[in-house]
Amino acid sequence: MKVQSALISGFLVASLSFAGILRSNAAIAYGVPANTAGTQAYNGALGNDFDVTSPDGILVTRLGVFDDLSDGLNSTITVGIFDRTTATLVGSSITFNGNDGSLEDATRFADLTSPISLPAGFQGSIVAQGYNGAERNGNTGTGSTAGTTDDGDGAISFVGGSRFGPGGVFGYPTSVDGGPANRYHAGNFDFTVTSEDSDNDGLPDHWETRFGLDPADENDADDDGDGDGLDNLEEYENKTDPTERDSDGDNLSDGEEVGNTLTDPNEADTDGDGLNDDVETNTGTFVSDTDTGTDPNDADTDNDGDRDGAEVAAGSDPHDSDDGIPAPYKGLLAVDYLTGGIGTQNFDQGLGHDFVVNEPISVNALGVFDSGADGLGLELSAELWQRDDAGTPEVFNDDTGTQLATLLFTPGDPGFLHNSNRFKALPNPITLEPGAYTVVGRGYGNAERNGNEGTGGPLIDHKDIDEGDGLIIFVGNSRFGGGGVGNQAFPASVDGGPPVRYSAGTFAYKPAQVDHFYLRITASGDDLVLEWDSKFGKVYDILSSTDLSATPVENWPVLRGDIPATSPLNTETILRPPDDERYFVVVEKDGPPLFEDDLETDKGWTAIVNDANGNTNWERGTPSGSTGPLTGADGSANAWSTNQGDYGPDSDISLRSPVIDLTGVPTADLSFDVFRDADGFGDTASVRFLDATGLIQLGFRQAIDMTTFDVDWSNLVIPVAPEAVGQSIIIEINFISDNSADSFSGLSIDNIRLN
Repeated sequence: MKVQSALISGFLVASLSFAGILRSNAAIAYGVPANTAGTQAYNGALGNDFDVTSPDGILVTRLGVFDDLSDGLNSTITVGIFDRTTATLVGSSITFNGNDGSLEDATRFADLTSPISLPAGFQGSIVAQGYNGAERNGNTGTGSTAGTTDDGDGAISFVGGSRFGPGGVFGYPTSVDGGPANRYHAGNFDFTVTSEDSDNDGLPDHWETRFGLDPADENDADDDGDGDGLDNLEEYENKTDPTERDSDGDNLSDGEEVGNTLTDPNEADTDGDGLNDDVETNTGTFVSDTDTGTDPNDADTDNDGDRDGAEVAAGSDPHDSDDGIPAPYKGLLAVDYLTGGIGTQNFDQGLGHDFVVNEPISVNALGVFDSGADGLGLELSAELWQRDDAGTPEVFNDDTGTQLATLLFTPGDPGFLHNSNRFKALPNPITLEPGAYTVVGRGYGNAERNGNEGTGGPLIDHKDIDEGDGLIIFVGNSRFGGGGVGNQAFPASVDGGPPVRYSAGTFAYKPAQVDHFYLRITASGDDLVLEWDSKFGKVYDILSSTDLSATPVENWPVLRGDIPATSPLNTETILRPPDDERYFVVVEKDGPPLFEDDLETDKGWTAIVNDANGNTNWERGTPSGSTGPLTGADGSANAWSTNQGDYGPDSDISLRSPVIDLTGVPTADLSFDVFRDADGFGDTASVRFLDATGLIQLGFRQAIDMTTFDVDWSNLVIPVAPEAVGQSIIIEINFISDNSADSFSGLSIDNIRLN
């Protein structure tokens, strides 16, 4: 209290001035949507930790508990706030039964008889106990979707990994869980912030101090120091920065957003449609990318199901509901994740569904699951793998894979939304011949959860599986693992089923167009002219016989052999035979490789050490590690290996081929023999294709699955990236080891071919 006195006209006048107290609106610490289902029956104490960061502390007015399904409590639940530094209860606890308290979303609240004042720096935990099979708590580790948090504009912070205590006891829980800080749906509280306002200008002292104002100057509330059209009191009320004309950096002043566009001055893209507020001019007419005419408060101005930003990026009109974004896929969706599906797991590694192709199909797009169909919170990948079933199609835990394609989906470039799927077209469709394959989704986490029928769903009623009347069939029990988006190894661990257990990756496909092979024979004087459709990279034999019943046809005499393709049409002229009847067959065969190296001589490969340690390098010769191969493939003398002995730790090495000319080549496959003998955990390897001139990466990096322990040489086949065909390229094989010293040979390769 300040006391001031003055002598006025012979009278002594005394005035008393009190510092004002400002109280903010109440904030609810943990938000859980109505009707949320519990996923755990844990009867011990469950705590979520928080710290008080407001300089003036907070006042807790109500405590609450999570109500499983928002239908009344079927158990007695007790809630209270504990001091983490002393492990003691602060203030009083509240016990709830049945329909006690007021239900707000999924929390039942009751007023504290005496509000609890928590000072700045207080370290607390909101603890609830009493859940069981009749009334379940939520737990993000058992499938619950994480709720929201409200820190009261920075008055508190949510910390730690949450905590739990022994069963049946309401007390301070000492066991720390794995996070996030709001892991449990259990206890809750609401609070207000009490702030001193020395000059009674409506601005808390701590706020004025933070932004360089004078807590003793009652007139600075009316100032507009940054010239944005808002005085300091309006800046405080709108939570904007009084020293920045444009708090959110969208080229609109804070005053324009509050008073004119009615957009959020703290969010550059108020409606989250991918367009900043300043370009959404709300004129109703699209002029350009910087004057879209769309509504900055409506993510889909024309209500056609496509966000305004996506339409602008795709070149469609965001004002015309009949001009939407064309779907990037054609044909059938292998797994269509339906609207309403919500992820229940935060697994960041690969999640795979095995399938068998019975008739050739063409895959034209890959997709990922979008939990809630509300945009992606993380970078995800969708991948297509050719699966080697090791000759045991009914056994899945011995399978390995070769990646055929991968596409990335990001929050800024999420792809086309269909139901709860995000799709992107492949640069070129991929034909899958009959065989074993796996579709993989990868990269999920707390900000974008995958589905898993083992953790609560989505279940089969939120998946439409289309196997194309037998074109494909999903098999096995689903699989997981292989690292995150940056690694992309084959997920080798087999789960418990069903075949489509997860909500993660998917693909679009249709029956492959069947290539018709036509042979035409015409007479030209004393000659016969044979014409047939030919393909680049193939060679052909002409077989002939006078006996149509002679079988097999492949054993007919060769009239002419190893004829190179002159794609798209080959023509051969032969002398007309004297026979009354003669039959001809053209046999197509693979031509010679575009590049081949058995490594028995040096053909110009380059070994590069990318790290500063020099513990490992690529060496050509006879492998001689503690484990792994002791010869090259097929017993040969030479192979390239990560050291001829054991590889070292902390290594990053590359092996580059000589220049290979793929000019005029429309498609190609890289194959090589491989022996993988590393630690199976932290060591990685990959293949990429480089432009021969600038050494720029062409297309995607193909991971080599180093979780596999080979017992003999095996063969890998990797499609050459579409961006690399038609170019002069260099093949690069990279190996990276972790910091553990292992007695293994690492990676050896041999018999490298481009076909």
